[in-house]
Amino acid sequence: MVAQGHRGRGRHFPPKSSVFWYTGKNQCQQGCVQTVMSDLSHRIIKRKTNTLATTQEKGSGEISILTYNVWGMPGPLAQDRRARLMRLGETISAYDIVTLQEAFSDDIRHLESHPEFPFQIRHDNRGLVRAGSGLYILSKHEILKADYRPFSNCTQGDCLARKGVLWVRIEHPTIGLMDIYTTHYQSQTSTVAADIREKEDNRVLQEFVHQNNATFPVLITGDFNLLPDQREYRDLMRRLPLTDLYRNAHPDSPGMTFDPLRNPYARGGTPGRIDYIFLLKGNHYEATPLACHLTHEEEQQGYYLSDHFGVMARIYFRQAGPTKVQALKAAVGTSPLYPIDG
Repeated sequence: MVAQGHRGRGRHFPPKSSVFWYTGKNQCQQGCVQTVMSDLSHRIIKRKTNTLATTQEKGSGEISILTYNVWGMPGPLAQDRRARLMRLGETISAYDIVTLQEAFSDDIRHLESHPEFPFQIRHDNRGLVRAGSGLYILSKHEILKADYRPFSNCTQGDCLARKGVLWVRIEHPTIGLMDIYTTHYQSQTSTVAADIREKEDNRVLQEFVHQNNATFPVLITGDFNLLPDQREYRDLMRRLPLTDLYRNAHPDSPGMTFDPLRNPYARGGTPGRIDYIFLLKGNHYEATPLACHLTHEEEQQGYYLSDHFGVMARIYFRQAGPTKVQALKAAVGTSPLYPIDG
């Protein structure tokens, strides 16, 4: 488990503001950046793309997603940061959705002009002293809405970043609407940090998902800084009806995303599987996981790209008919903590 602080400096924003940078190369020059949200407003810039729906059945389709903590710490806190981040873009083109954590440094801004991702949200809530959330979502499909929920509690070095949960709603050309979340939990290994992950971070995520309660597919990603079967993990699975896609695909594999034995940048840290892609079980669609595995396990032009490895998943979704909906309701069950809509 990573035990490191988050320091940052940069432009000042009002303490309670959340600024979302939205880029879309189809309606502006290369590298343009436009504000779409400030102070949690919902002004969305929509952009046209060349994405065309296929003859595939509407309400069904396949999507691929990558989640990756890129170790983009500001200042001198991340070794070889610029060289690593400049090599990132060529490794992500195969995915429909990419969710990044620790994207604190502006060295990552070259991704704004990535030709495969015309829709992007980079959340920026930096202050004079504290770094922002470091959360960044890139999409090949149109982002219709976005929002953010902050964590109010922190401990030690984590208090130098304004962590939370970032959410987007996208429109896939054949699946339809989908919700994507990404987050970065407290990183310390102390009992205090574990309590915050269980009682604060899990609760904020649960309430955010509940607020956006959707009958369409939902994926939850990020660096949760918790190990499978720890009490924080068990509490999260109790709060939300989730499928851990890596465990589903590899029930007997440790799948360590932070591994000091294989990644030189992780030396001195505690090994573990702390990065996840979760599928929220639903009543109105059938989800078939097709693949889930680690990524970025090898050097790219002489560099590992982060102190973490990434996680990818491919899932096939199909809208359920009335008979199947009843079967899915029985399979998912009900929870007083998360009553799934009808």
